[in-house]
Amino acid sequence: MKKIVIGMMAALVAGGMVCAQNMDLTTDLVDAIAAPVVEDTQSTDIAAALAETENTQIFSNAVAAADIDMAAVAPEGITIFAPVDTAIVDATVLTNVEDYIVPGIVTDETLATTDTLTTLSGKELAVTSVDGTYFINGVALTDSIEKGNVVINTLEGVFTDATLSLAF
Repeated sequence: MKKIVIGMMAALVAGGMVCAQNMDLTTDLVDAIAAPVVEDTQSTDIAAALAETENTQIFSNAVAAADIDMAAVAPEGITIFAPVDTAIVDATVLTNVEDYIVPGIVTDETLATTDTLTTLSGKELAVTSVDGTYFINGVALTDSIEKGNVVINTLEGVFTDATLSLAF
């Protein structure tokens, strides 16, 4: 039995020596062990981005309650149009937060070159500009914050059913 164990250990040592010739074990092994595990953290990024955005707590809570799998619906990133807390008189106006979320990264350049954006709910948002201020469905965009694959645009109001239309 000892001979078998000693033989196996010798084979392992010899195999390790062959591997050591093909790569720098010290560096590669340490790098492999020290490397962080990379996970899909888009949902975490969305929650964190909203939590770090001032005056959007009510909308942030509504998005969390909706439990949308952002990584599945918008793997390339998302843009959120978040009404500020002071604009939300009644939280029931946020029953469909998907009306405020657009797949993809929408930048100022995008807003300057488009008339409409299609939301996760399939509705269209009208994009207009007056004197350098963008309006989304008639609501002024007050700030734009980009955090990785999430863009949060704060709005000074909420969308009404009258300003939302289905995309065809």
